[in-house]
Amino acid sequence: MRATILTALSLLLLVPTAQAQIPPETVGSETMAPPEDNWFISKSRTAGYIYDAETGEMHGLLSLSNRTAAVEVSRERGEFYAAEGYYSRGVRGERSDIVAVYDFENLSPIAEIEIPQKVEGQPLRRHAGLTGNGRYFLVFNMTPAQSVTVVDVENRTFVGEVSTPGCAV
Repeated sequence: MRATILTALSLLLLVPTAQAQIPPETVGSETMAPPEDNWFISKSRTAGYIYDAETGEMHGLLSLSNRTAAVEVSRERGEFYAAEGYYSRGVRGERSDIVAVYDFENLSPIAEIEIPQKVEGQPLRRHAGLTGNGRYFLVFNMTPAQSVTVVDVENRTFVGEVSTPGCAV
């Protein structure tokens, strides 16, 4: 018992001398390299993970809403486009749907384009895409009526909605 008390007292005396100053970590920002043809985005509920298919290395992470239908890359513009939906209270409240534009270099949002509240359906890559000239971003809507939302990514404007018969799946 006496040895235990002496050990505890000696440890208490050493505690003040054992305090080391740990330098605070600095938070930095890195820039992404230009996207390569073998890169892809693996979307989870609230994130888009950017991977290299050859090496398996993760290059970055996009923070997305939990109602993001799809993400598309424009290599020419150095931007990502994501059809996203939000509720004012998280999972309820007033709804707003947007096409979010992210800068590829630092993965930061740089623009939001409001679109009608119709982005519904499966979170599948084929439910959104860029036109051949890269100017328009198209989003498939399933509400259950089928339509396509058209967004001009060059002018950052909602162009319109086109009704389509059939099923998007």
